[in-house]
Amino acid sequence: MLDWSDDVIDIREQFPINRENTTIIAEHMNIKHPLDSSTQTPVVMTTDFLITLRHDSKITYMARTIKPEKELNNTRVIEKFGIERTYWENQDVDWAIVTEKDLPKTIIDNIKWLRSSYILPDTIDSSFIIILLEKLKTGTGTILNNLKEFDEIYHLENGTAISLFRHTLANKLVKVDITKKFDLTADLSTIEVTSLHLEEKRWAT
Repeated sequence: MLDWSDDVIDIREQFPINRENTTIIAEHMNIKHPLDSSTQTPVVMTTDFLITLRHDSKITYMARTIKPEKELNNTRVIEKFGIERTYWENQDVDWAIVTEKDLPKTIIDNIKWLRSSYILPDTIDSSFIIILLEKLKTGTGTILNNLKEFDEIYHLENGTAISLFRHTLANKLVKVDITKKFDLTADLSTIEVTSLHLEEKRWAT
């Protein structure tokens, strides 16, 4: 989901946070800081995701910790989260916990379906992309029927147009409602061609 977002420009995982600061925070909160089991010295705590976002020309950050909901009843887990939360509050960075209940299944399934199509296979001629997009802009009927017809017109192997279509979706040349399950039998009116040109850019943009 972070990869898909247009606002996200950097994702850092297991981001280490300043041990000196977290130690002081733990002391002030009267919480035992996580220790190395062999040396009994404070360990460097990490945050699962530190995300850099760009809104127009403004850069902001948000920190996110991932945890199964059932573990939120664990007192020790909550104590460590208290240290982490206070650390990011002191840095003026938005911090929150994300559980499996916060992850929209339909959106994730859609992105998974598209992700492998970001790069077009060498077996498919990329020059067909613009031709397909033009057809999608002017055609009528269902998406699937138009894709099948495209394969027939250009004597392509069955399924080639579907691969091309997924590629255009993955690169956001075609706009769809990502919150709804992709349905190739839907009418062409449910999609919007946003560009006829594929630019070199990272997945998130």
